[in-house]
Order: sequence, then C-alpha cells, then structure tokens
Amino acid sequence: MKLYKRIRLIYLMAGIIITVLIVLGLLYLQKRTEQMQSINAAEHSFVVLSSISNFEKNLIEAESAQRGYLLTADVKFKADFYEKIKAIDSSLVALASVTTSDDVQKIYLLQLQKFIGTRVKLLKENFDVKKDPKMENEALLQGMTAMEHCKNYLMKMRASEEALLKLRLVKKNKYQQINLIFFLAVFITACFICIILIGVFFRELGIRLATQQRLKRKINELTNSKKEMEQVTFAASHDLQEPMRKVRILSSMLAKNLASKTTDADMEVIQRINIIAEKMQDQLNDLVLYTNLLSPVEHLEGINLNELFKDIYDDLLKNDAVDLKIISQLPTINGSLSQLKRMLSNILENAKKYKDNNRMLVITVDYKVINVTESKLLWDTRSVKRYHQITIADNGIGFDPQYNEKIFGLFQRLHTQAEYPGKGIGLSIARQVMSNHNGFIKAAGTKTTGASFLLQFPG
Repeated sequence: MKLYKRIRLIYLMAGIIITVLIVLGLLYLQKRTEQMQSINAAEHSFVVLSSISNFEKNLIEAESAQRGYLLTADVKFKADFYEKIKAIDSSLVALASVTTSDDVQKIYLLQLQKFIGTRVKLLKENFDVKKDPKMENEALLQGMTAMEHCKNYLMKMRASEEALLKLRLVKKNKYQQINLIFFLAVFITACFICIILIGVFFRELGIRLATQQRLKRKINELTNSKKEMEQVTFAASHDLQEPMRKVRILSSMLAKNLASKTTDADMEVIQRINIIAEKMQDQLNDLVLYTNLLSPVEHLEGINLNELFKDIYDDLLKNDAVDLKIISQLPTINGSLSQLKRMLSNILENAKKYKDNNRMLVITVDYKVINVTESKLLWDTRSVKRYHQITIADNGIGFDPQYNEKIFGLFQRLHTQAEYPGKGIGLSIARQVMSNHNGFIKAAGTKTTGASFLLQFPG
C-alpha cells in the first residue's frame, strides 16, 4: 500500500510538472508570436526608411539630370531625366504601399505627393523655358521651393519612422530576452520530467516484473487447481455415483422387503431416503456437467438459431400450451451445438416452470445487433464492441429485479422445492456456456409480469 501511495504521488507530481510545462510552452509560443510581430514591425520600419531613401535618391537624380540638360543641352541628360521621372512614380507608389498602416505617415505622404506633383511639373516645364532667362529663373525658384517642401516632409517621414524603429527594436530585444528565459525554463522542466519519468519507468518495470512472477505462481496454482478439479469431477462421476446408486438400490430393496412388515411412518422414511439419494445423484450429475463446461470449447460450428429454437420447441414445448414467437430472423453464430442447446433448453424450461396459471404462456424471441461501449458489471469485460443480442422474454410470474444477478449463482433458488421443484443450476450453466462463447447473459424480471434474458454473442 505504501508503494502504491508513492507511485501515485509520483504520478501526481509528473502531472503537475507536465501541466507547468504545457503552460510554459503556451506562454513561450505567445511571447514568440509577439517577438515575431516586433521583428516584422522593425523590418517594416527598415523597408519604409529604405523606400524613403530610394524615393529621395530618384528625386535628386531627376533634378540633377534636369540641371545637366539645362547646362549642356545634351539629350542624354533629357533621356535620363524621363527615366528618373518614371522611377519617382514607381518609388512613390512603393512608399505609399508600405505606409498604409501608419496614420501619421499617411498625412505626411499626402503633403509630399502634392509637392512632388508640383516639383515634377516644374522640372518638365524647365525644358520649354530654357531660352527665356526671366521665366527660367522664376521656374527654378518655384522648383527650389517645392523641393524644400519635399525634403522637409521626407525628413519628417524619416524621423517618424526612425522613432518607431527605435521603439520596435527595444521591444524586439525585450522579447528576445524573455523568450530565452522561457526556453531555459521549458528545457529545465522537460529535463526534470524526463528524470522523473525514467524513475517511474524503472519503478513500474520492477513492479511489473514482480507482478509477472506472482502471475506465474498463480498460473501454476490454477493449473494445479484445474487438475484437482478434474480429480473431483472424476470422483463425482465415478466414485461418488456408485455409493449413491447402491443407497437407492438398497432403500428400494428395503422398502420392498418391509412393505408388509413395517408401519406407514417407517415406509415414508425409507421413501424419503430414496428421494434424497435420487436428488443427490442428480445434483452430482449436474455438478459434473457444470465442471465439464469450465473447459474451453474446442470445436465450433455454424449454428442456425432459428432451427435450434424449432428443435428445442419440438422437444420440450410442442405438447404444452405454449406460444413461441420468433419476432425477427435469428442469425447463424459460431458455437458448440450441444452447449447452446442445453443453455436454451434450460431457459425455455424455466419459462415453462414459472408460467402464470391464469394465462397462456407466451415466449417471444427477438434479435438485433448492438454496439456496446462499456458495462457497469464487473464480470462484463468486453473485448469487442459489436454483438448479436437475442432476447428471450416470457409472461410468467417473473421475479423481483433485485435478484437479476443472484439467479445465476450455483444452486441459487428463489422458491422452495415444494413450490417449484428444481436443481438451481440451470442458469449457472447458461452463464458458463455464454462465457465459453465469449458472450454475456443478463436477466431482467418484474413480479407478476414475466422475465427476460438477453444473450449477447460477439459479432
């Protein structure tokens, strides 16, 4: 018991540690997600700053190409200018796409787009006013003003993004440190769990080995018990039968010889001895039959239950006022014909024995396929889930539901011998037959309304 408590304590500790590990793992994943978000945010800031720099570079290069053309009249500069104008447009679109989530940057971008439009327009017009010095100077002055506004808003956008980048880098570094701590905590906890589980494993291995040794001893004991049971069965079928037969013969001879010489009271005693000896011999025969059923079924064959019920009805109930109704077509199952016939005969004989004298006996047999998940009965341990269920119900006197299990006990009876003669072994044999077929039998009774038996065969 102390060992069991220690093992239970270890399991409890392992459960707590695993729970802690799961919680740490979830927290680590959460912090890891936040870290990735901060990394992505920082990378986004770098992208924005790069877009700002790229846009500013294209703008400056377009302005340089325009100046070169105005100074040299070289068409090469003019071609470079228009190439840079296209680059300005594309870089402005790129800058707009990466600042959509920042309201401040969106405001700066709107102002920048206004002055960029003005600046690009003036740059293009400078090519046409080259021969007029007055207009050229005025256009250059307007262009410089627009350029200053562009640079101003580019500087504001850069400053805003650099401030965001600084905060995001701080946040990223913070999450990196936190995640490192979480990783170490999870790693140490996992190592601790592994050590505990290894200890539990070796402890369980030792317990299992000890249990296996005990199991081997129990198997040997059961083997010896089986041999002893076989000897008892042999003795019951041979050694004990012979004295009982002799008692019956001698009591019969004594009754015959003293029929005219003894009193009626003495003759009644002799007759009772004979009846008791006969009953004892019948119980020995039933006990031999029951012990023979303890051995597994060696030969299985397909049994058509429809034909089997018909044969039993012809043998037991045909000449009596009994109505046997088979509601559903019964299946064919693998089993022992002799054992199944004896079991069903016992059940039908019980229905006949405990019939209600005020009404005609009606026995109904129904069939369906069931799927069983679990059972509350200790003896009902199922290795399969699908079963053929045969329900045999009668409208006899029934019995109290509290005896649903008791009636399957060996030599258990609910009525006196005087009320309903019997041996009290029929339903014990039925349960053993079902056990031999890897099946189950259940009883359900109600006083004055009848009884039913559920036979479940693996399907």
